[in-house]
Amino acid sequence: MDFPNCLKKAHYSSTFGGVEVSQKWNDLALWEEFFNRANVNSVVELGTFRGGMTMFFTLQGIARSFSVTSIDNQNHGAPVEQLTKLGATLLHMDLLAESTVEPMRELIASLPKPLVLFCDNGDKPPNGNFTSLSSN
Repeated sequence: MDFPNCLKKAHYSSTFGGVEVSQKWNDLALWEEFFNRANVNSVVELGTFRGGMTMFFTLQGIARSFSVTSIDNQNHGAPVEQLTKLGATLLHMDLLAESTVEPMRELIASLPKPLVLFCDNGDKPPNGNFTSLSSN
């Protein structure tokens, strides 16, 4: 039997609702189970990229009554209009800039808890130059 490439290769043209997603197809099933078990009121995604995972989180948020905020330093082709119509908040910020630390603290403090912070470790610089957002 010849399986489709998306079942043979982890990142072969994966999509969710027709929008490119960087995660593996089975990651979506794991997130579904996580949301089945966890009481989540907010999701913050660091790195929107093409918006497939944002679309997934946003539709989960509609079904489960939680908010979704996705942040990226540029639009890589994400369907901004569709995502915002569905209720996602899309922010344009350089997550590695020192000037972003305080706005991120304020954002995280303002959102209902429990909150999921999702960072897929995408195209970030290899030097690991991140500033802590914690208040302690």
